[in-house]
Amino acid sequence: MDQELIAYLDRRFGETSNQIERLRQETSDRLAQVDARLAAVEEGVHHTQVLLENLRGDVCQVAEGVIGTDETLRALRKEIQQPSDDLRALLRQSYSTLDSRVHRLESWRETKERDPIDIIREKWGRPAKPPEQT
Repeated sequence: MDQELIAYLDRRFGETSNQIERLRQETSDRLAQVDARLAAVEEGVHHTQVLLENLRGDVCQVAEGVIGTDETLRALRKEIQQPSDDLRALLRQSYSTLDSRVHRLESWRETKERDPIDIIREKWGRPAKPPEQT
């Protein structure tokens, strides 16, 4: 082989080797960047998982609080219901008694303003005496 051809091929192989070395370096740099990004993503995922676990615990606490509040409200309703029912019954009885007293007073007033003889006649089924005209 000719020296010139050998020198040409050496140059070409040298250039190719340099290109391959640059490509290896670029690839290595890119892979390092990708590794750094993946590490950041993994850290972000881990952080998100920790936050979700904390959030799950908080949601459980809120749910327990809601259940406790509901139970407390049910107990208060029962506690309030009985006195309320008792008060209603007392009011009904009081109004019934008051109504009875008012009827007796109205009846007494009617009889007080009438002539006792007319009341007796009416009770025994006889007509009342017509009022006297003056």
